[in-house]
Amino acid sequence: MILQRLANSFRKQDWFTVFIETLIVVLGVFVGLQVNNWNEARQARGKEALYLSDLIDDLNADLGEIDQVRRTAEIRMGALEQVLALVKIEPRRTLTYDGRSFTFDQAPPFHSDDPYEGNAEITATPHLDGSRETFQALISTGDIGLIRDRRLTRQVQTYYADMTEVNSLEESIHDVAETVNESRRRLGASLTGRVTIEDLGALAAGDPQFRAELETYWTASAFQVRAMNGLRREAEALIDAIEVERKK
Repeated sequence: MILQRLANSFRKQDWFTVFIETLIVVLGVFVGLQVNNWNEARQARGKEALYLSDLIDDLNADLGEIDQVRRTAEIRMGALEQVLALVKIEPRRTLTYDGRSFTFDQAPPFHSDDPYEGNAEITATPHLDGSRETFQALISTGDIGLIRDRRLTRQVQTYYADMTEVNSLEESIHDVAETVNESRRRLGASLTGRVTIEDLGALAAGDPQFRAELETYWTASAFQVRAMNGLRREAEALIDAIEVERKK
């Protein structure tokens, strides 16, 4: 309708009407674009809020899993320390590797009323799966760009990259655990049977390879505890950063 009136005004050379009609068209297009942009921005902010909420849920799930894995590794370290003490081995609590120094805390003392629990705890080697669903959705859809704060985006990406590195470390720890398990089977010790800490100490006393594997296993477990502590700090810091962004 407006375009028809505009054409008629051109034919009549009614330039004032042409100006007014053109202005109406331009303003209409401009307002329409602005409304559309506002609606898209509102939808993007809504999706961002959902993603941030889901990330916090995933991170809280990670914290629970991290604590469980760390606790299991600490119990394993305590049991291993008791076995190593029987053969007069004190694990090295400071290592220099690849130009870096690593210091490990002493594991909580291992205590149990079950004389065979120590052997079972040495067998337990859970690893961190992590809750990656929201992060994978952000990457696969390209929606990672919906997070407005670029520093927060980098923090999210760094956390999940570090989790992948921890998983690689855990694969190495699993390999060490398998060598210990193979030696126990070779020496006639069941992984879940009636085997005491003292039995393992006696086997280690008579087998240098088994002794070395147990000490290596302690160090690997100490690295796992250290990795869990570091990843936990990252998860907590990321949750705090996301909460700050959600309040903006």
